[in-house]
Amino acid sequence: DLNPIASPERATVRRGYVLRRMFETGAIDEQQYQTALAEPVVARRFASPNQVSAPYVAEMVRAEMIRRFGPAAYTAGLKVTTTVDSRLQVAANKAMRDTLMAYDERHGYRGPLAHVDMPAPVTGGADHERLRGLLDDYPTLLDYEAGVVLHVDDTSARVYFAAEGEQAIDLDAVAWAAPFVNDDTVGARPTIVTQVLHAGDIVRFRRMTDGRWRLAQIPEVQGAFVSLDPFDGAVVALNGGFDFFLNNFNRATQSRRQPGSSFKPFIYSAGLDHGFTPATVVTDAPPDVGYQLALERVWKPENFNGKYFGDVRLRFALLESLNAVSIRLLQRIGVPTAVEHVHRFGFDGTAVPENLSLALGAGGVAPLDLVAGYAVFANGGYRVKPYFIDRVTLQDGEVVYAAQPQICSDCNTPPPTPPPVEAAPALADDVTELYPPQLAAERVISPQNAYLMTDMMHDVVRMGTGERARIALKRNDLAGKTGTTNEGRDTWFVGFNADVVAAAWVGFDQDRPLGGREQGGVTAIPMWIDFMRAALAGKPEHLLPRPPGIVEYRINPTNGLIASDRSPNSIFEKFDIDNVPEREADVVANSFTTQESGSATPARSAEPIF
Repeated sequence: DLNPIASPERATVRRGYVLRRMFETGAIDEQQYQTALAEPVVARRFASPNQVSAPYVAEMVRAEMIRRFGPAAYTAGLKVTTTVDSRLQVAANKAMRDTLMAYDERHGYRGPLAHVDMPAPVTGGADHERLRGLLDDYPTLLDYEAGVVLHVDDTSARVYFAAEGEQAIDLDAVAWAAPFVNDDTVGARPTIVTQVLHAGDIVRFRRMTDGRWRLAQIPEVQGAFVSLDPFDGAVVALNGGFDFFLNNFNRATQSRRQPGSSFKPFIYSAGLDHGFTPATVVTDAPPDVGYQLALERVWKPENFNGKYFGDVRLRFALLESLNAVSIRLLQRIGVPTAVEHVHRFGFDGTAVPENLSLALGAGGVAPLDLVAGYAVFANGGYRVKPYFIDRVTLQDGEVVYAAQPQICSDCNTPPPTPPPVEAAPALADDVTELYPPQLAAERVISPQNAYLMTDMMHDVVRMGTGERARIALKRNDLAGKTGTTNEGRDTWFVGFNADVVAAAWVGFDQDRPLGGREQGGVTAIPMWIDFMRAALAGKPEHLLPRPPGIVEYRINPTNGLIASDRSPNSIFEKFDIDNVPEREADVVANSFTTQESGSATPARSAEPIF
């Protein structure tokens, strides 16, 4: 490689040969020859400055422009402004990389890229040209630089890098590298360097911000992250994988993975829409579903940890993500009724199987579609359509497209007037169809349903499977739900407040298990936390206010009924005023109670708290 950036030494040698031949053939004189030889070889990369790295979004824009304009889009000088917030995109990129690298390291070191025979001992006077040749097949990827191990002892190693030369490596650089055994098992952590590195190993390292080297391997695990503004569906950050230039498959939009328990809120919302309440008691016990024709097998669903609680309230069941309760709830609602309700959130048939597996999120859903579904809860009940292109202009600044997103009907914001379209003929066809005229977003669930579901998911973050988010961010306005599929093949966390909604997914492209200890509340939630730390920095807490028609009653937590005066350990619960449970029988059995004096007074009724 004669590239002066990758190999300045070889580039200098090659330059000397060319100059010598030019002098020998008379193309230059001796003075010019000597002057040119004395010039230093200086090379650096040149590129247009980028505000932010968002290659997955850039590819989405390219594909959309070609879809609309055809090949003319490449030469028309279009300027496309996206909805992406550069600060939040940087946060999403870092959150993705940090989460996937952390997963990769805790599952152990998979070993060197290759091993070559090295003469021993190799000294600092080794043939660097030969060493560079050994690394030719292992170019630098991202900030992962390949090196060949020259010498190792118990406390240190010397590693040769093509761009850096020989570098000293200490035990701290490899201390994480317990050997990978399988997805559930790693070996013991190393106590000496020779347990990890051997002379002749070709390995990768990363230079940390403090200048130290750290042994590294490009993660096999992948991820996706999407964040929307729930007000209008604007995509504020999107990342479709560990690195676009290693694999440009966009998992945020193109993958269809099982959402697991992160899909349960849509089933619970259907329950609230059909007579259930957060206090409705459902039996948590192994459901007897028998042979399922749609699945063509006997289905024996279980709770995640095999633990059952007996009769529980729906609020508790969502908090603990109880599979048995979700199935029984779906059985009582009816699959067709639930399917119709879930489709309101924008999910297609792939995401909504028409059988009981729907209760456990067994369909296939893209992260972008899942986060759009959660936006309905975050904005009070409106279905918004995700969009990522804000406007398109020509070279002279003329606007040829402007996004007209659908927004809530009660936001008191008049729709802007679409700009006139006077594009060149090659671009003018169907320009009004890129985005439809602005309309009020469709209300798909009642504000009371959205509020109660948000309140239940607030408990998930406050003291359930998403508690890690509350502890890390120290905020009380967060709601969300974890998701983990069979054998931990997909892990999710989707959460929100009234300003931002975001979804994080971690899994393998090969649909293999992540490991028995990996769950949404462990594996995916760190990505979400790191992003939201940046997204919510300096912002006040913000959940939508309680809508009219929400009341609170004291209930008996055992049966979910409005508590009598004799009920011990009563608690408060919220209800839609049109769907309040009955009072306990011993309160209403008589219109009067007899006091010790013998006088009769009306029984005290259970009054709602608004």
